[in-house]
Amino acid sequence: MRINFNSVKRIQPAALCGGLSLVDVNMKLKLLSEERDGPILRCLYACPCGQGTVEEEQDYTEGHRDCWASLKCSICRNNYKVIFSDSGLSWDIVKNDSVQIEKTKEIIQNRSVYMPYSYVINSNHTVSLGNTVIISNDDVVAAINFCNHALRTLDEQTKQFDINIFEAMGMRNLSGIVGEYFAKSIQRFSHDSLHSNLHQDGYPDLLLTHTQEQKNYFSTLYTVVNGKKYPRDKSLFSPYLYGGLEVKATCGSTPPASRVPKPLIGEQRIALVNSFDWKAHHRETNNLLGIFWDFLNEVPTIVACFYRNDLVIDDWYDIPFTIEGNTLQFSLEKPANLSVEVNGDIFHNLHLFANPLDTFEVDKKNPDLIYFGPGIHHVEGGEFRIPSGKTVYVAGGAVMMGRMLIENVHDVKLLGRGIIDPSVKMGIRIANSRNVYVEGLMATQCATGGSDSVTIRNVKVISYFGWGDGMNVFSSRNVLFDRVFCRTSDDCTTVYGTRLGFEGPSSNITMQNSTLWADVAHPIFIGIHGNVDKPEILENLNYVNIDILDHKEKQLNYQGCLAINAGDENLIRNVRFEDIRIENFRQGQLVNLRIFFNEKYCKAPGRGIENVVFKNVSYTGNRAEISVIEGYDAQRKVRNIRFENLRINGQIISDDMPGKPKWYHTGDMARIYVGPHVEGVSFLNTFEK
Repeated sequence: MRINFNSVKRIQPAALCGGLSLVDVNMKLKLLSEERDGPILRCLYACPCGQGTVEEEQDYTEGHRDCWASLKCSICRNNYKVIFSDSGLSWDIVKNDSVQIEKTKEIIQNRSVYMPYSYVINSNHTVSLGNTVIISNDDVVAAINFCNHALRTLDEQTKQFDINIFEAMGMRNLSGIVGEYFAKSIQRFSHDSLHSNLHQDGYPDLLLTHTQEQKNYFSTLYTVVNGKKYPRDKSLFSPYLYGGLEVKATCGSTPPASRVPKPLIGEQRIALVNSFDWKAHHRETNNLLGIFWDFLNEVPTIVACFYRNDLVIDDWYDIPFTIEGNTLQFSLEKPANLSVEVNGDIFHNLHLFANPLDTFEVDKKNPDLIYFGPGIHHVEGGEFRIPSGKTVYVAGGAVMMGRMLIENVHDVKLLGRGIIDPSVKMGIRIANSRNVYVEGLMATQCATGGSDSVTIRNVKVISYFGWGDGMNVFSSRNVLFDRVFCRTSDDCTTVYGTRLGFEGPSSNITMQNSTLWADVAHPIFIGIHGNVDKPEILENLNYVNIDILDHKEKQLNYQGCLAINAGDENLIRNVRFEDIRIENFRQGQLVNLRIFFNEKYCKAPGRGIENVVFKNVSYTGNRAEISVIEGYDAQRKVRNIRFENLRINGQIISDDMPGKPKWYHTGDMARIYVGPHVEGVSFLNTFEK
């Protein structure tokens, strides 16, 4: 995760809203049909012009009482709008004319007891997707008023029972409630252009149902039982095909309690607020409708609303922070690998590795344990060889001045929270060994060659020198990388066949739950080295749940965040990239799949690339150059490449995607060049299935 402490300033105000009221003009509409389903009453009325309808749903569920109505006529929408009473239990159709505006102003003045505040509306900023206004500023104002009224009503009703409901909730739950109330209010006043996500943990929060196509699609995603909508398949709501709005609420960040007493629930906070943050678990969402709320007369009240429709992953942050002078302060709720960046500076950043609690119990009487406690440890010859059957523990605060070598051994563990000499290349080397477990340490590199059954977990590598690959695999089998972090001066992770004295193929390699940051070259690189005399197969390679933070490569022949370059007669097959999130890297390509021959590194081109799946891969950014998929000749082809739910800046790229000209290759929509000697490339949207 990257924390850039100035990026929140990109959020710009759309409207500081309030004051609009509801007007009862009692327009009579013709009832066309009426249907009751338990406590739910559904009515269909003719619209004012008679060319469309008005849909109404009254929910008489005990303890729930609710009302909804929507105008289903494109003609009448230009002249009329649906309004709701203060209680939200009745509605009417009113004209959008100057007389009505004056009536509205009069009612606003009469309702000052409910909303005695002054608001400013930014008329140059709207809640829009592209050139389409999804909900007007007036309707946003109405939604804010409706939400604030609901919160005041909740306060009044619970105080009758001598309960301060807001104190009972606590700040964390309260902010969530305000956000939920507001999202429901926005849905109510969106004229059926937005609908609440039916999956509690789905995204975005409000689903786009603006066009008839979108409405028809949404109607297929749920069943109705006793008047309530139940999703048929939750995966279709996370993410939703057509996107929508993410709704977030904040009450701002205040200085630490050690400096300023924390305001109590009910006390106004605005004078102490020094920053805003909108936490987001769904960072792929481009559109944020954010609200700032504060206590007014001890009641939570929305006082500002902001909207942005061009967000990228870097704009979303899960970690709130405060700034006082030159001091940053934030807290973590769980282990994390962080990059703390000030003003976007990625080269003078602070790498902060917050490890899980170390539960290893040191038994110094154990003859199979080699223990290095806190302090600096110099090893003879600059290299410490770990014998078979031994566990080496390098404690937090310990620095090993020399390489840790696991070579020609078996059943070895290398553990701890210490640091392996940051001045030595290949700080951890695993060679010709089996049953190896490495966990928790920090080094410059960690390579595996000629080995079997290796697990590398929660290891961090940072390199700064030429050819500073992070976690290489040469001629090895059954290697697992889990929760690793790589920031490297060359490839973050590679899989090769015969190379550097190791001989044979590589298979069953998995990297999962990890973070890759390539200052130079590839985050993931497969296949360039092998044995032309005894052609090898590199197979069953899996990369799952990975964040790629950067890729910087000027050389056009060596680009690609996800790169498979088959050289040296290698056949590469059965490769899976799944749940990969790629941020706006500095320079390079998203994907590069080629049968590769470069005399500098290879003696021959590769034999082929087969059966590669890219599932739930997302890229958010604008710097990617044209990706390449290309074979070598009629005998050396790229075959069976499947993209499932490839998402570019929030849009899923698929063979049947809306808006794609029939004569376009699907790859054109993702700037992926599919060249000669390629068979069976498909782009699927399985969220629709």
